[in-house]
Amino acid sequence: MTTDLMARAIGALLRRLPRGVQYLLWAELDLTRRGRLIMSLQLKDTEKASYKLEAVDAKGAPTTLGDVPEWSTSDPAVATVAASADGMSAVVSAVKPGKCQVAVHDPGTGLSGSDELTVVAGVAANLVLTPGTPENQ
Repeated sequence: MTTDLMARAIGALLRRLPRGVQYLLWAELDLTRRGRLIMSLQLKDTEKASYKLEAVDAKGAPTTLGDVPEWSTSDPAVATVAASADGMSAVVSAVKPGKCQVAVHDPGTGLSGSDELTVVAGVAANLVLTPGTPENQ
């Protein structure tokens, strides 16, 4: 199974879980030398999500990274990322509706992972009435 196909299958299963559980499971990035496993997360423009990074060896056992991981987003106008000091976690905050990639890279090993993020408009909080220009009847 390709990583893209596997990501889609996992994403479809996770969408059936409650939102809080989705965040915990979706936010774990799988870093491999064979390729990047791209997941998908949706946030409202009023939400944020925490990501946790864990390095594992070829047999799945926990290991260390070669350097402090670097986090980024492909479009800071859609979402911003704030990494912890050790780089092993980050908080992604939605800014406005759109799509972007949240990525993490370990310069020491060359490993990287990414997550596709979709930001949607939040729930209506106010109603704004704007009058038109008066005209004759």
